[in-house]
Amino acid sequence: MTAIGPLLFWLSFLLGLAMVLFDLVYMTVPSLLVTIFWVVFLVSFFWGVIKQNLLPFFIKRLLSSLFVVFVIATLTFFLLRLLPGGPFDEEKALPVHVKKNIEKKYGLDKPVHIQYWSHISGITQGHLGYSYKYEGREVSEIIKDAFPVSFKLGFYALLLSFLIGVPLGLLAAAHHGTRWDSAAMVVAISGISLPSFLMAPLLIYIFSFGWPINHWFPGFYQWLVDYDILLPAALWHSPRHYILPVVTLGIRPAAFIARLTRASVLDVIHSDFVRTARAKGLSDKVVLYHHVLRNSLVPVLTYAGPLVAGILSGSFIVEIIFAIPGIAKYFVQSVFNRDYPLIMALTLLFSVMLILANLVVDLLYKVVDPRIEVS
Repeated sequence: MTAIGPLLFWLSFLLGLAMVLFDLVYMTVPSLLVTIFWVVFLVSFFWGVIKQNLLPFFIKRLLSSLFVVFVIATLTFFLLRLLPGGPFDEEKALPVHVKKNIEKKYGLDKPVHIQYWSHISGITQGHLGYSYKYEGREVSEIIKDAFPVSFKLGFYALLLSFLIGVPLGLLAAAHHGTRWDSAAMVVAISGISLPSFLMAPLLIYIFSFGWPINHWFPGFYQWLVDYDILLPAALWHSPRHYILPVVTLGIRPAAFIARLTRASVLDVIHSDFVRTARAKGLSDKVVLYHHVLRNSLVPVLTYAGPLVAGILSGSFIVEIIFAIPGIAKYFVQSVFNRDYPLIMALTLLFSVMLILANLVVDLLYKVVDPRIEVS
């Protein structure tokens, strides 16, 4: 029975890896593989929750999360109604009878409390309404088309940020006070200092337009163009299109994670249990990777909660700069157009992602450090 948990974990890991490989090669994942992955992942997740005696905590947090989502939905609804203007107030005023017919079509002529009840009951039934801007399109259909692209961008950026950030911070801490430490921190500070709206054009200019090679080595630049080695500057048509936006979105979180990991490792490395492990004759490598690193991940996990929610929804700036057909353009346009159903749906989507991410992080605290009591 004790081997079931690790077996389920590694099985879900291998299925997730297979999904990534399918996406990177074919830009699509078989639906059967997705279904199997989610079944195994959920079984693994609840097995771990029950095994760690976290089921009461999980149920309690889930119920409180539902209440939080309800409060967010209510506040968003009424705040949108309190703003001056309306979804059909344009520079060129519509005829009164036309405006009334449109408002009647979308139920905006009814009292606010009836609109509110209709919207909340629709959410509980999975109906998010119809967009005011994109006539005839359901909000759920828009999210279904655009959100997977934003999720994919965020997932690869998140993966990149942890794959770079944790080893870089560990390297800096292991060689504290040396050139390796200084170099790693220069890279981390540079990544934090450069905003994405500056990083994106810089990467495009270098890796898509070949600057400064196109000026200094025109022959080599022409060879890069002939063999299609330069990266695409925009759109989302192939895995090569992933590279620049993923790096742009992932480099800043990687820098934060590197600094957090370094600070946490340096704090843990002077603990009594580390001195005891060294006194037993364990090598520095074993002490660092098997004892220090695991106990240093709690601050990183704390940062990971809001990071996961924010990055998986994609970055509005990155999506707009690289012309990625994700959720960003719909969110921005919905705000400008007062597209109430779309604003409500996207706000709830981001809220649910943030709540779930923080819930998973709270559960992972117990896995990383069994001494932590969650309640």
